[in-house]
Amino acid sequence: MTSPFILHHLAYGQANILILAVTVLAISLIKKQREATGGLFLGLAIVLKVIAAPFFIWFVSKKSWRVIFGAVIGITVGAIIIPGLFLGLELNNSYLDFWIRNIVLADDLGTAKVPLGVNLSLQAQLYRFFTAVPAFSYHKQSYSLTIYSLSPQIVLILGRFLQISVLSAIVFYAVKYRNKAELVSKWGGIALTFALIPLFASTTQRHYFVMLLPTYLYAVYVWHCLKFKDKWFRGLLAASFISTLAANDGIVGGLLSDVFTAAGFNAWGTVLLVFCLFRIASCLPDQKSI
Repeated sequence: MTSPFILHHLAYGQANILILAVTVLAISLIKKQREATGGLFLGLAIVLKVIAAPFFIWFVSKKSWRVIFGAVIGITVGAIIIPGLFLGLELNNSYLDFWIRNIVLADDLGTAKVPLGVNLSLQAQLYRFFTAVPAFSYHKQSYSLTIYSLSPQIVLILGRFLQISVLSAIVFYAVKYRNKAELVSKWGGIALTFALIPLFASTTQRHYFVMLLPTYLYAVYVWHCLKFKDKWFRGLLAASFISTLAANDGIVGGLLSDVFTAAGFNAWGTVLLVFCLFRIASCLPDQKSI
């Protein structure tokens, strides 16, 4: 289900599989009751690429304070102490300041940092649908998908609202399903957090969706191993797969792939996957832990 994203990731030599591996290692250590060590690796994953930050919200929501303590140590060591030893604290702090102001808090999604044409985030989707910008290009011809023009300030506010909503979904899941079996309360929440990573980032490229791998594994486990036959669950999972597959040029060809990608099929497929997880949490009978 994530093979197109994995192949794209490998073709362009990106680092998200490394982030995925370090995050999975952190979760594995936490499962073995080595919470502080797992948190340390989680902090290092966040330092390597801030897309892992939603897991910080997850463990805060679960009140896993030893994990949070380890994560803070990992972030401090990875972002300040180690680079400070090589660069000096003053120069390192100037780099961090530049990164926070120009990357993390950047407002203009059309910058050269990540051109809007390859930005698959929900925030970028708002710009395609509600500002007069080219949504995609095909054979050097630009095409627009503007539904209605809004001011850039309103689009920016809507984008920030989406990011807050994504983080709020993590907190909501942790609180609402805290008394369910571990399969839902713990592993479902972890699967949800992985799924929300591409939706949280304001600049999401195709290779970011490799982070969906654990989520799809969880959903397939529920479908195949637990024989969960809920029609809504199966329909949402199938629709999620079809939506992401429709944006693959190897399946539908170059033009349709560009249209579906610009229309946000990767992001909408991920949203459907998130709804699928909530359906599991709401309807799955209590099971033993994985």
